[in-house]
Amino acid sequence: MGKTIISLALLITFSGLLFMPGCYHLVGSGSSEVSKDIKNLAIPIFKNKTDVAGIEMIVTDAVIKEFTSFSPGKITDIEHAKAVIEGKITSYSLETIAADKRDKVLEYRLRVRLEIALKDIEENNILYENKNFEGHIDFKVPKDSISRKRGEENACQRLAEELSKRFVGEIFEGF
Repeated sequence: MGKTIISLALLITFSGLLFMPGCYHLVGSGSSEVSKDIKNLAIPIFKNKTDVAGIEMIVTDAVIKEFTSFSPGKITDIEHAKAVIEGKITSYSLETIAADKRDKVLEYRLRVRLEIALKDIEENNILYENKNFEGHIDFKVPKDSISRKRGEENACQRLAEELSKRFVGEIFEGF
């Protein structure tokens, strides 16, 4: 009888760990007060204040995809939107984090900084703003320059996706 009670207690404890609150997400169930104000929103192409051509498209596309996957049906055009996300890429940098004895770069850190805001168009107020929204990702450098450029592009795409997830999480979940 004692072993049965202990076994049952362990089963309940471990099943509770598997299904802990906060480890799952229901679309549109965010706890942030900001997310309750958003019925639909527009996401125009971010402004690019860097010298990296096309970065604005990569970041904007990642934000649109993340909002769409998190809460389908909220994205609309600017004429029908209650809110708008305005973004600006303010810096893009590659930093060497590892090099060989001949100073040949082996690994880079790609760092991107944004100014991003969620504005309520109808009420004309800012629901969320971060003028220093930054992220970085490290990537290994392939030996040839074509592969290095491809590696940088892949790192940029992954970083844009990570920044988008973090941004959408802050909007909908409040953290």
